[in-house]
Amino acid sequence: MVTVGEILKLPSLSRCHVLSGRSGLNRTVQGWNVAERFDFYLWMKGGEFIMSMMSFASDSHSEEEISSWVKSLIESGASALGIKRSIYNGKIPQFLLEIGDWNSFPIIEMDDDLSLPAVGEEIITRILAGKADTLKKVLDTFSEITLATVEGWMPEFVRALSEAFNNPVLLETPNMNLVSACDSQKPHESQILSSRRDASCVSQIFAKLSRPTSYKTIPTWGLRFIEHEFFVQNKEYRQLTFPVEISRHFYGYISVIQVNKEFDADDLLLMRVAVNTTALVALKDSTYEIQDEIRLELFNAIIDPIRKNEAENRAKLYGFDYETPSFCVVAQLVGSESSVGFINDTHISRLSESLRSIDPDVLVIRHHSSIVIFCHILDDRISKKQKIVKTGFQERFGYVLSRLESQKNLPKFRLGVGRPGAGIVSLRLSFDEAVASIRIAARFELSRMSLSDTGQYPIVQYYSLLDGIMQDKTRAKNFCGDVLGHFMASRIKHKEDYYETLETYLFYNQNLSDIYRNTGLHRNTVKYRIEKIKEILNIDLNDIQTKLSVWIALQVRKHLALSSGDGDGHTGLADSRKP
Repeated sequence: MVTVGEILKLPSLSRCHVLSGRSGLNRTVQGWNVAERFDFYLWMKGGEFIMSMMSFASDSHSEEEISSWVKSLIESGASALGIKRSIYNGKIPQFLLEIGDWNSFPIIEMDDDLSLPAVGEEIITRILAGKADTLKKVLDTFSEITLATVEGWMPEFVRALSEAFNNPVLLETPNMNLVSACDSQKPHESQILSSRRDASCVSQIFAKLSRPTSYKTIPTWGLRFIEHEFFVQNKEYRQLTFPVEISRHFYGYISVIQVNKEFDADDLLLMRVAVNTTALVALKDSTYEIQDEIRLELFNAIIDPIRKNEAENRAKLYGFDYETPSFCVVAQLVGSESSVGFINDTHISRLSESLRSIDPDVLVIRHHSSIVIFCHILDDRISKKQKIVKTGFQERFGYVLSRLESQKNLPKFRLGVGRPGAGIVSLRLSFDEAVASIRIAARFELSRMSLSDTGQYPIVQYYSLLDGIMQDKTRAKNFCGDVLGHFMASRIKHKEDYYETLETYLFYNQNLSDIYRNTGLHRNTVKYRIEKIKEILNIDLNDIQTKLSVWIALQVRKHLALSSGDGDGHTGLADSRKP
């Protein structure tokens, strides 16, 4: 739309002077006319740039009557008033100038020799050019957002709107959950978006949206909106929020935050297109959820150590309260069915829906051949509503596990769980622990590795230590050679029986009665084999450090043999040393 300020830059008006009402130079001009009657306002449509010789002003009309005439123009939607210089003997009275300033209504002094028809022709030409520019902008934007919507990428749709408005844009559900936000590369815009998604700010906006009296209406475009101000580092920002509705049913809100420029009249037509397009999407699918792209971006930022700040901003923007203690669960598909194709959108959506009953902000995503879940431990509001007494880690994990196991057509999976903690760093560590526990469970053929029972934590740490030793096979073999080398190189018969007896002896803490009771091995057999091993290795199994080293060496040797061979010779553990 063309403004009064732009009209005054036209060649024929370049020598005109703005006498008052400068704050109204951004008023929209949609036409022009000449007013020489007191009742001219009756024929006005609004948006006219009014020019007048005020031939009646020299008559006996009072100051009050002249003031009333100017005010009638303002009330009828006039954009500005241009007055010939000769009126009032070349001096515009003060009372008229005060009306202009009070109403932000530009009053402009024009040359007497100015041709009003010529000025009108220039104004109309400029308005038509402006409308052509606006229509082209609308058509280009409409094509872009239509393409984005057809392709089903809501983030692309929001990105197109943000570029068209040159301001950050958010799309939210009726209950103010985030559907999508422009992925701004500008740090200050990211910070503003995060502040706008702060719980207190969202709560204030939602309260305002719930009051019908808060809305303003633009009849020309059939748009309703509310204005809201919020602060970021003591600087005020203004946003306009437009409801998306079909037959008076709300399907969401589009918000534009005025960061780079003010939302102007040209943008209203664009917003009308955006609202209509969003409504069409809503008509097809009225349930908005965070898109896969957004969930995946948040997840990738959380698990990347160098993206901590970005992860915090995204988590805040998407409504994920990372300050509340949370934990990670990873369910990795195993066997021949381990492929992404077997984890479909139905699994993810059903899990999200069922887990929201205990955690409204749960994050569930598909990651390669795994399902990853970030779940909060406590939510007082939900626990009180459902009258749940225990909502700690054990209870939450138990519920998550039950939901996973109840999924229909979900292939067999191996489970890993990380410890709970507050903050993005703790979330990433929890994910790393969950993944590590799955790898360890697979390496040592354990049925389940998790921290679901805090009493199991030392066991988990033990296997983690064992896994660390086995990461470098050369060092692992050297360790076994240093501890068991003499026995490995010995010519003793039935060597594997000795290994098993030694492991059993240490497992039952050297208690011969327990060994016999649980394995059937005779105490004399055990005593003979243990003494033979002690003799060959020259060790004292009553020494705690020796006992620990032998136990770990036995476990490393066994699992290296399982992974690469059968016996000392095949694993490369034989030692040249002789007893």
